[in-house]
Amino acid sequence: MKIVSFFCAASLVIACLFFPPVCLAEEPVVDVVIMKDGTVIKGTILKLNTREVVIETLEGETVTQAFEDVYTFEEEPLAPDKDVNAGSPGEQPAPFFDRHGWEVGAEVYTVSYEEPGLMEQTGVMAGLAGSYAYHDGWMFRAELRLAKGQVDYTSRNTGSLSNIDDALLETRLLVGYDVMMSDLGAVTFFSGFGYRYLEDDSAGRTTTTGHWGYLRESNYFYSPIGIETVALLSEMWRLSFLLEYDYFWKGRQESHLSDVDPAYGDVTSNQNSGYGIRAVLGVEHLLSWGVISFEPFIRYWDIGSSEVNSVSLAGSIIGIGWEPENTTLETGLMVSCSF
Repeated sequence: MKIVSFFCAASLVIACLFFPPVCLAEEPVVDVVIMKDGTVIKGTILKLNTREVVIETLEGETVTQAFEDVYTFEEEPLAPDKDVNAGSPGEQPAPFFDRHGWEVGAEVYTVSYEEPGLMEQTGVMAGLAGSYAYHDGWMFRAELRLAKGQVDYTSRNTGSLSNIDDALLETRLLVGYDVMMSDLGAVTFFSGFGYRYLEDDSAGRTTTTGHWGYLRESNYFYSPIGIETVALLSEMWRLSFLLEYDYFWKGRQESHLSDVDPAYGDVTSNQNSGYGIRAVLGVEHLLSWGVISFEPFIRYWDIGSSEVNSVSLAGSIIGIGWEPENTTLETGLMVSCSF
């Protein structure tokens, strides 16, 4: 509960820091779009992206202009005799998002996996990520991430082993709601479902103390709950921030002990407790064809001990085993393009 309370408080602080005008009552204003040829258009901005600007004028007409022809944006108080329905946040398409948006990117990050007092693995991973998003007040997004790398294993009980191959796949389906906080920013509240798969393969290799490695498969099922903000810094630059809590539904660890000796039975361990946290800070540059983003990130998992399982040899139970409590920390950078 402390983590959830902290998450909610942090979300409120972020919204106020990004969009201070929203936290105080303001007089109605009208958007002023000044074109490079000197034309001035006054009204309400209905849509704004790197390709076009759509304005509903004070006279009720809808005007579309190319973004590259815009000189600057301004605001001025709304004259009391103008009957313009400003609406409420979230009731019109968010001008910070295209209705259909694609994003592709590459990332590199360090990973540190630890079972306290037992072992740890550290290394570097690199991969690709992609997503499709639909915005129309409501937001729907599908994400896919793939990564590969190598980690080094260290244990005071079973020695060490370098350059273990790791591979990761993560997919997420999100639904959210876009809220326009001002002409300079927007907030999206979201949740959904995620699946994370990690393969750690040391089969056929031995540690410095002669212990044989084996294939381990990790499966996480979780629901992200988060807030994502975007704010316009200047005509061509934006700042975004994502803060997310991952509610852990279930984990399944598959240890292929038969890689050590075919007589051993493979062990499946169920994990029922844990949580994840992630944060992303994005600096976005708006171009004529889309947006390029630079996004430092942190992803963290804290998973509790699994259920106890039996370990068998040649069909006979010879002991018990379980997956110890563990933490995973990923820190890195993603560079992506949206269009």
